[in-house]
Amino acid sequence: MVKIHREVNGSIMGYTPLLKLRTPMKVMQLVSGLIIATTLLGLGYGVASQWSLLSSHETDAYAQITEPERWVEPPSADPVCQRWEADWPPIQPVAELQEMSGVVSSRLYKNILYHVVDSGNEPLILVTDLKGNLLHQIHYAASSFDPEALSQGPCPWGGPCLFVADTGDNFHIRSKKRIHVIDESTLFTNSLHSAEMEFQFPKQDRLDVEALAVHPQTGDMFLFSKEPKRSLVFRLPAKAWRKNDGEQVAESVGFFLYDMITDASWSADGKRLLLINWQGIFERTGQADNEHSEREGWLPYERKIRLPRLAQQEAVAFLPDQRSIIYTSEKKFFRSSGWGMVTARCIHGQG
Repeated sequence: MVKIHREVNGSIMGYTPLLKLRTPMKVMQLVSGLIIATTLLGLGYGVASQWSLLSSHETDAYAQITEPERWVEPPSADPVCQRWEADWPPIQPVAELQEMSGVVSSRLYKNILYHVVDSGNEPLILVTDLKGNLLHQIHYAASSFDPEALSQGPCPWGGPCLFVADTGDNFHIRSKKRIHVIDESTLFTNSLHSAEMEFQFPKQDRLDVEALAVHPQTGDMFLFSKEPKRSLVFRLPAKAWRKNDGEQVAESVGFFLYDMITDASWSADGKRLLLINWQGIFERTGQADNEHSEREGWLPYERKIRLPRLAQQEAVAFLPDQRSIIYTSEKKFFRSSGWGMVTARCIHGQG
């Protein structure tokens, strides 16, 4: 079910009347009036929720900060890169990011990264610069179970959005998963525009899913299971946000023969897909070319991006120029090196 986040204060239209009740009849009249008003408000909310996602979530959970500088023009896609070079050693960001599970490089704001951290932490989107300096924290939900992935794509109501996949399930105990969508243009205001969707996998499969990639043109949401030897691929169509008829079921679209996928990211043109696991980074496409070899599964052409490996690779994303990528790792116990954020630049490619 799609749910709209709202927060209502205790007064009506800014006015809280002082009531002096002198008789039981007045009490009964007041109670009856409140019941009628509540019923009418409930009906109005139901109609608004069914036909529109354009409400706001008023919150004072964070202080407003200055909005970052926007790109003058949206970043565009570039041709395939043939060889990459990593900026090594990794940047080790602030302590709040020691459990990084998802990363997105903003296509709306310059030099801005968004992160989510997984189970055991508050439901926060953490905003940093490219050096991992913490700039802002945003509560995107009242609670979470195990948020494992972050993606960007078109909002259900238009404009750029962030998508948080609360889909982690290491012990395969969850029958229901959740995706949150947050309007990026409201992140630095006191009125966060967001919605959430509950869904399940076919046959109510209880899968651990730590990768989400929202297609930049269609808005379809692709999810990738974190399983040994084979990653199952599922799709939730963008139109699922417009439904309010109960829980959604993701449809199966294929598989990848990779071990334990932890993140995925589309290029800006939606033609190339990055995948990361603890063994490396891979790029998949649906079109044959000189750089990708044919493999099994959905998006059948693959190449491995050869870069230094981090200790426990968890997230990957194209940077806005599409000629660079960023990948991240959680900090492993008793290990102070080999984790953090790495930027890799294209040093040889077409175009």
